[in-house]
Amino acid sequence: MLTRIPTAFARYAVGTLAIAAAAAAGYWAAPLLHDGGRAAPQGAAEPRALSAEVSEGVRALIASGRYQCCLQNPCTYCFTDPSHQERALVCDCLEEVVNGEAPCGECLGEILEGKGNPLLAEYFAAAISDSLGEAYLPVLREKIEATYGIPAAQQVE
Repeated sequence: MLTRIPTAFARYAVGTLAIAAAAAAGYWAAPLLHDGGRAAPQGAAEPRALSAEVSEGVRALIASGRYQCCLQNPCTYCFTDPSHQERALVCDCLEEVVNGEAPCGECLGEILEGKGNPLLAEYFAAAISDSLGEAYLPVLREKIEATYGIPAAQQVE
């Protein structure tokens, strides 16, 4: 259960609908040729259609309140992972982060790259240490401070 959520984030989440990962998903979904080159252009329409379908699906779940991601641009992992499909919240990474639990693997990596929702940055180190181990908390606090500008003293324990 979500125990604490920044009010500013609730307002911000309404406008967070862009899907940056869709373009990458389309690129990697195209089949590779044996010589290491990319597939012929006629196959390019299928990955684009798949990317558009994923984007549309994520947007629909966000609108219905069933997709609550912790990134600036929502992840696609929770949408494409079959184990998430029957949950009340298909993506609950936001809730997990705020409650000190690790988000999905895609979100974890994106947070460390600086693509997490900056309004949640104070929660990131504690949440990620839930997955990596408490020993990594000091290093994670430094990384979050360098990436998001939140001093370690202001980050959630």
